Amino acid sequence: MEDTVLYDIKVPIDWVCTYRQIQSLLIDYGVSAIAGCDNVCNNKNKDIIQLWNLFKNAVYVYYREDVDKANRIYDFVVRGLKKYTDVNVGTSTIHVEDSEVEVTCTGDNYKFADTKTSYNFQANDESQLDIQDDGLGQTLYFNIKSQKIVAIGTKEEIFSIGYDFVLDNPEDATWLGYTSANNTLIIRENKSKLRVAKFKLVQYESGNILEGKVTQDVNDYTYRYTINVEPTSIEIPAEGGTKVFTVESYKELVDSEGSVIGDKINVPYNAYSSSIYFKVNGNQVSAEANTEEIRSAAIIVERDEVGVSGNKKIDLYQDSLNKEIRYRLVATVDTNTIDSDGTNPVTLTVESYKETYVNGISQGDRTDIPYTAISDKGLLKNNTSDKTKWYMSANDTTNVRTDSIIVRQMESNKSEIIDIRQNPAQEEISYVFSVDQESLTPPSTGQNVILNIQSYKQYYINGKPTTKTPIGYTGAVVTGNDFITIQEGLPNSITVAPNSGESERSGKILYTQQDNSGKTLEVRINQTGSSITYTYHLTIGENEVPLINTADSKTISVESYRQKYVNGSPEGGRENVDYYLSQTSGNANESQYGGVTASPQGEYIYITSELNQTNETVSIQYDVIQTQSSGTPNVEKLTITKAASTVEDQYFIEARETNFEFEAKPYSNIYFEITHAEHRRVVNGQTVSVEDNLSWEPISNADWIHVGNQNERYIKCDENKIYPNVQERSGTVTVRLVANNSTSVTLNVRQQRATYKTVYDFYVDDADISWEFYPGYDSAEANYRLVKEEVLNKTVINNNGNGEDQTSNYTVGKIKTTISSCGIYCDNWNAELNTHTHKVYVSTTGSNDTEMMYLILKCQSTDGRYSTSIFASWTNYDPTYRTIRSYKHDKSIYDFFYHYVPKELKCIYADLIKIFINAHGDNYKLRKAVYNLNLFQSLIAAYFFEDIKKINLFLECIIGFINNYFKENDIFYEYRLNGIEDNGHVYLDILPCQDKTDVKLELDAKTGHLHEIDKSTNKQAIDFEFENDNLIAVRHGYRKERFGKSNSNCCNS
Repeated sequence: MEDTVLYDIKVPIDWVCTYRQIQSLLIDYGVSAIAGCDNVCNNKNKDIIQLWNLFKNAVYVYYREDVDKANRIYDFVVRGLKKYTDVNVGTSTIHVEDSEVEVTCTGDNYKFADTKTSYNFQANDESQLDIQDDGLGQTLYFNIKSQKIVAIGTKEEIFSIGYDFVLDNPEDATWLGYTSANNTLIIRENKSKLRVAKFKLVQYESGNILEGKVTQDVNDYTYRYTINVEPTSIEIPAEGGTKVFTVESYKELVDSEGSVIGDKINVPYNAYSSSIYFKVNGNQVSAEANTEEIRSAAIIVERDEVGVSGNKKIDLYQDSLNKEIRYRLVATVDTNTIDSDGTNPVTLTVESYKETYVNGISQGDRTDIPYTAISDKGLLKNNTSDKTKWYMSANDTTNVRTDSIIVRQMESNKSEIIDIRQNPAQEEISYVFSVDQESLTPPSTGQNVILNIQSYKQYYINGKPTTKTPIGYTGAVVTGNDFITIQEGLPNSITVAPNSGESERSGKILYTQQDNSGKTLEVRINQTGSSITYTYHLTIGENEVPLINTADSKTISVESYRQKYVNGSPEGGRENVDYYLSQTSGNANESQYGGVTASPQGEYIYITSELNQTNETVSIQYDVIQTQSSGTPNVEKLTITKAASTVEDQYFIEARETNFEFEAKPYSNIYFEITHAEHRRVVNGQTVSVEDNLSWEPISNADWIHVGNQNERYIKCDENKIYPNVQERSGTVTVRLVANNSTSVTLNVRQQRATYKTVYDFYVDDADISWEFYPGYDSAEANYRLVKEEVLNKTVINNNGNGEDQTSNYTVGKIKTTISSCGIYCDNWNAELNTHTHKVYVSTTGSNDTEMMYLILKCQSTDGRYSTSIFASWTNYDPTYRTIRSYKHDKSIYDFFYHYVPKELKCIYADLIKIFINAHGDNYKLRKAVYNLNLFQSLIAAYFFEDIKKINLFLECIIGFINNYFKENDIFYEYRLNGIEDNGHVYLDILPCQDKTDVKLELDAKTGHLHEIDKSTNKQAIDFEFENDNLIAVRHGYRKERFGKSNSNCCNS
């Protein structure tokens, strides 16, 4: 095949029948085109060429890895071919990867004629055909090699196929269960007696049989099964969607007392839907859009080990897109009228519900819908929780009042409005005329009095007072005109003159209300005789007297006198009154505090003191008391304060560094240094002594911070294990003086956040995950483990630092292997991963074509968590190797076939391409070039179907066109010097096409040109000349009759 692939097109194998239909139509096109040039443009022929060009486009796009676009183009081609029902492609030979094979098409389906099939069926572990169980029961995964070997042409592929599990005695199915999906045998526990069951494994297609048996002892223990599902109900939207659920299924071995023995053991389960409308895939449930009735069903989670009684259910529900919710709202009242006094309420009755209809039919019961009821204007009030009673306050106007109750349904927003009216009020009038004082007793000194006289007209609505209208009134002195006067314009303002006599006198005033109310008021006045009184006064210049801490004295002034009054008016001057001091509290008079004294002398109090010898501020309190009074003697408070001397103990502590930072997992301590710790004695601002190197003690405010004493001086932090929400943390160390705890320095400690992550490690026993193979050593295996590690601060923390081994969770189908790189020798490698034995296998057939080859095998769990790559290499040091084929599960063992240009036509194809390029710029030539290129496709199709007659017909027309074109046009070729003979002859290779491998030239002595020696009538001479040391062709030649005479019946227009 190597010499046929240069210009070939690689086509997906599944497109072979479509390809063959087009090739058959291309032959029809060629015959029609030769019969008449006009036929090229008829609808069928244009359609054939368009479908062929689109098919080639689809192939090109496919190998550009835009598979979706390629399939869309290909599907268009397939639909376009449906109109040609009379195309019968039958059986023909196609060129595949490494050979030629026969293929037969029936419609779009194909099969290979020379297919050979064989089978391999054996147990990888013979113990699985003689199973021993201790009575506890178990779930066993069969490790059976069940293979179908398909050979087509020179290629061989191996496929895995399934097999059936058949019990010799059907009654054994009560304690043995088999799941074909993952080749799982479930052995239930045995509490009765020893039992044995025989079985057969029957391979699909071949019928090959493996016989085995299960022997089970009696078990004193039992399994306790547990299953939990989350959630217990799922609702999928009416428009469709997917939801996720989780299942926890395990069993625990327990003794007769119910105590658990060992770890939990996962129990396989199967989840399926009870309805065709809900699809369960793994731990997902989905449904398409629902245009029918509301759907309800359940996910049934079953365990073969437990049986039907242990099934779990997850309720499923889906609304309908054709669901209609009908709302009803009716609001009524018992009356629409409220009395003017508001004593009769309105009773509101509301009917508010919804009903569900699907396709016009009611579904289920009515559902009450909440509603709101409010007043439109705010006049109506409701004071009941169910909003059934509505009130209005009394109407105090003579107009009718209206309001509305608005009832609104909450879901639908429907509303009902009910109008309510209230009757107008009834109006009455009453006169009010009153005074706050009907009897006055002014003092002998006289008095101005303002009487509070109420004079107005009161209106009543429904018996309740509303508005008032002021009414004027007049006043007249009936008796006492000699000392009683009424202010003009202000009859409630009365002036009573002073009474100079010692006898009492009286009078009377009469007030009359206007507006013909007929109401009057009488005010009586009784004034006493004149009186003589004294007032006593006592004040001091300062009530608070401060003295400094050294010797100090103060003088404060004192006023103590009395004043005489006749009928409340002063008469005569002041008269001095004696006073004295009475100590009430304090100790400032003691000698250590300065011996404060206070001496009263006439109008002054003299205060003296000496030095305060303490650091205390002290005081003394006195009462300054008058010796005479009209009742209780006047008293002034005097406080004398003596300032303290400054006697101060000063403490200091300082650290060289106050900020410290630790890693999340510290590997060493950090040491701190206290540079100063001292005590200073200061009296009145002067330092008298200094004591250094005082004792101190450190205190941490966090249990994760540890600190050494004064001799150790270290700070140590525990590891920061805050996760999974990692965060940094901080704390402080307070270093305080022992002699004075309030004196301290704070050391700030900050610790970096923990580094936490979950790592899914795919461990393979060979540390470097690399194998080196050579003849005699061509396979290897290694155990693998899938370990989920929680890594905190670069340390595994779960399962005592060993991580959680999840290897057994990833069963068949949950880990896939992919050969990510293997160069051109992929078929020489075989790799498998066994999820039952937890082993990875790699083997190679070796190769005689290369000294070294390699394989990169990627192992990855389907959930994407676990992944690793294994590197294997092979070196050809020994010719001994074995043949092992890799497994493949495609429809065909071939991925593609070739649309190829036969070797003898390659130069013609190259010439046509050159003509096509050369013809641009001349439409006539270009049309002829395109015509012959399309005819060349018909020629290829004739080769494909081995139709010799059509091959000759198409070929002769194309050769005739090329010969004529080369006679009339210059087509430039590439010339390459091949060699020079001893006789001076020069040989040139002419690319891409020539009959011989070289052209023999000689030099013409007369012209100085090189020319071809061959003078046959079948060739035109090719002449060359030298120009600037370059060999330039002067005249070109082309074979006149490459394949015999041209067909005169060809289309030449």
